[in-house]
Amino acid sequence: MQATFFLGSCTPRGFSTFASELAEECGAVDYIKGGSGCGKSTVARAIMGIYTPTEGEIYFKDFLISEKRSYREHKKDIQRNMQVIFQDSAAALNPRMKVADIIAEPLVINRVYPDKVRLRAEVDKLLTLVGLDTSYGNKFPAEISGGQRQRVAIAQALATNRALVVYDEPTSGLDLFHMRQVAEGIRRVRERGITQVVITHDPEFALSCCTHVAVMDRGRITEAYPLEESGISRLASFFRSEYHAGEDDPSIRKTPSSRQKG
Repeated sequence: MQATFFLGSCTPRGFSTFASELAEECGAVDYIKGGSGCGKSTVARAIMGIYTPTEGEIYFKDFLISEKRSYREHKKDIQRNMQVIFQDSAAALNPRMKVADIIAEPLVINRVYPDKVRLRAEVDKLLTLVGLDTSYGNKFPAEISGGQRQRVAIAQALATNRALVVYDEPTSGLDLFHMRQVAEGIRRVRERGITQVVITHDPEFALSCCTHVAVMDRGRITEAYPLEESGISRLASFFRSEYHAGEDDPSIRKTPSSRQKG
C-alpha cells in the first residue's frame, strides 16, 4: 500500500507500507514503532479509510476498503466494525453528554437494545470491561481524568463488538498512572479476541499490552515479529541502538553540565 501527499504545490511526499505484515489473528495487538514522520499515523488513517492509498490494496473482512466505490458500498458494515481512538480523547467525547450516554450512542443509533434497562446494563458491562466503576456512567467527561476518558473512548469503541480498534498515540500527555490504566483497558479488550493496532512512542507502554511489533522507517515496515522473549530482546536492542545513535548525532546540541571557572 502506498499513500502519496503533496506539500505546497509540487513537492511529493510518499509513504509506502506493507500492511499485510501486521498480525491478523483475533486478539493480536500490533505495536507500530517508528520515528516522527515515518508514516505510522498514515497507516492508521489509511486502514480506517480516512486516507485513500495511491497504490496497493487494503482488505478488511474480505472488503476492498481502499477502493472508494467498494468502501461506499460497505460503509455501514465497515464503520460498525472498525474504530480509531486518537490521542485527544477529550475532543472526541461530547462534553454535554454523560459517560453512559456517550458509550450508549452507537447502540442507540444501531438500535441494538430496544429498552433502557438492557441498554444501561450493557453500558455498565462495558465500563467494567475497561476497568471503570459503573458510577462513572453518571459523570461528564470534564469530571474524569485523561486516562479515564481514554478508557471511556475504548468502551464506546467496543459497544458494537467491533473487530478492529486502532489507537493513535493513546497515551500522549498522560502520566505513568493513567498510562497504566489505558494499558489495562487494551489488555482487557485483547482478552475478548478483538484485534488492535497501537501507535505509540513509548516502548514500555507497548510491552505492557501488545503482542506483536512492526518497525517503520522512512515509510516502510522494515521488521515485524511477535513480542515473545526473543522479540522483546530484539526490541530492546533496537531502542539501545537508536539511543546511542542520538548521542552521536552532531545535529543534537549538548549542553555542558557545568561551566569552568576562569
